[in-house]
Amino acid sequence: DGELLPYHWLDEKKAKTIRARVVPTIGTHESFTTGWSGPIQPEQVGSFAVRFPPEKGGIEDGESLNVLVVVKLRKSAAFLVFRREVEDEPQYAVDNKSSRRIKVWQVGSHPRECGHILHPGNRIAYCWDRPHEQHVVELAQQDCKDTLNIKMDKFGSFRLPGTLKAQNLAEGPTRTLIVRDADDKKGAASSVAESRAEETAKYTVLVELAGIGVSVIDAKLEEVLYLALLEVKTSYRNTKTDHEFEFKLGRLQIDNQTDKGPEIVLAPDMNKSEGRETLHLSMVKSKLYKKMAYFNYFAIFMREMDLDLEETFIMRLLDAAQNV
Repeated sequence: DGELLPYHWLDEKKAKTIRARVVPTIGTHESFTTGWSGPIQPEQVGSFAVRFPPEKGGIEDGESLNVLVVVKLRKSAAFLVFRREVEDEPQYAVDNKSSRRIKVWQVGSHPRECGHILHPGNRIAYCWDRPHEQHVVELAQQDCKDTLNIKMDKFGSFRLPGTLKAQNLAEGPTRTLIVRDADDKKGAASSVAESRAEETAKYTVLVELAGIGVSVIDAKLEEVLYLALLEVKTSYRNTKTDHEFEFKLGRLQIDNQTDKGPEIVLAPDMNKSEGRETLHLSMVKSKLYKKMAYFNYFAIFMREMDLDLEETFIMRLLDAAQNV
């Protein structure tokens, strides 16, 4: 563990791809080993999950290993870091909540050598046999010859050949494919009940202000500018699973209180987005993930603003700032 090994290509003319496997450490009693992984491209910067298959090639012949490969560029060298995939928060997962046994494998791979068999109630962290090819899986149910191809990077619902249905959704950092019985009304009802439970707020805070005014004066006690924040609305809601926050600012305006320059320094453009708030921020942050900041929703809107400055006003403002 932690060993750094330089790697050089034997033939620069061939495609730069490598394969890896797990072997026992020499001089130890370790016995765990895997077969060779699919092709890995060291020039493809990023992180991806790769499946190291069982040593003998069949899904019943041994234990596979899920590995997260991180490729980094440092100066003129590419660094490949291999670490075990985090089972609790993998990049992809397949969850069989149906009453039937299913089988799933990457399109282009052999079902016998690279397939996963999931019994009812089983869930697995899914890794790719060919990580640089399309992330599409082929799914089949027990006693059904027809299969369905599903893009794991595309969210949505699917009807499978036979008596099953599937849904691809995000669970924190994980893209999860959930398979259920097509007539699973209990599962749908429990999902509605869970969503209602999640919506029950522990407490809610609402703040509404007609306006806030701030006046800036200089050393001579003469007013330089006046900042007005009008129709300020803020809400915070704490539920079992989320922090919900929303902020609305109806109008923002800065007025020049000196006798030189334009009267209005900063204000919304009246010809664009008329009738909307000057600033609107809304976000929903999940409480389920302790190791990362995961937002179920994040949106921000700001109207275009008109800014009109004059040299004398700027000098008066700088002079006031120096005397704070």
